[in-house]
Amino acid sequence: MTAQGPVGAADRPRGQLLGALGGLIAVGTVLVSADLDNLALIVPAMVVGTAVGAPAARRVPMTAMPQLVALFNGIGGGAAAAVALVEFARSGQSDPVPVLLATVFSVLVGCMSFTGSALTFVKLQELMTGAPVTFPFGRTVSGVLAAVTLGMGVAVVPTRSTTPLGRQLIQHPPPMPVSSHATLTEANPAARGPLGGRPGVRNWGE
Repeated sequence: MTAQGPVGAADRPRGQLLGALGGLIAVGTVLVSADLDNLALIVPAMVVGTAVGAPAARRVPMTAMPQLVALFNGIGGGAAAAVALVEFARSGQSDPVPVLLATVFSVLVGCMSFTGSALTFVKLQELMTGAPVTFPFGRTVSGVLAAVTLGMGVAVVPTRSTTPLGRQLIQHPPPMPVSSHATLTEANPAARGPLGGRPGVRNWGE
């Protein structure tokens, strides 16, 4: 509704209000429906953020609005990365691998959002050159760094999980599956041989 509702300059404030209302409903729903343990920290943080962000958004000149948007976006990305990092640090060995991978992915995306938005802000604010910053083999170095970052993100997951996928990631052999015969003989001892083996099959020591 926020993106498609406004059709002209006069309708844009209404679209922004709709977006703010949607965010308020989402936050209120979480606060009411979820069993939160840190309301004493969440509510003051929301108050401080509103007290800082609302006046800044109203006073900033329209020509500087792109810088403000980049700054707010970077703060959101950094906050998401910090929360995901704390959740990963609190994770235990019983947490499933998909959840841990999603947490690590949130850290990576949040850090990329923070650094990219910070770079956008300083460029728009003319605190650094607006020309492209290049260096030899720049794309190759960027690709290698991206691959190393993803690899390290995947590599840290097994340190927090002992699920089968986690064991595979750290190259531990999976446990041997229980055969149907073993299950059958455990359920029916009469199916065992003279020394506990299969009927009609010689056992070790016979």
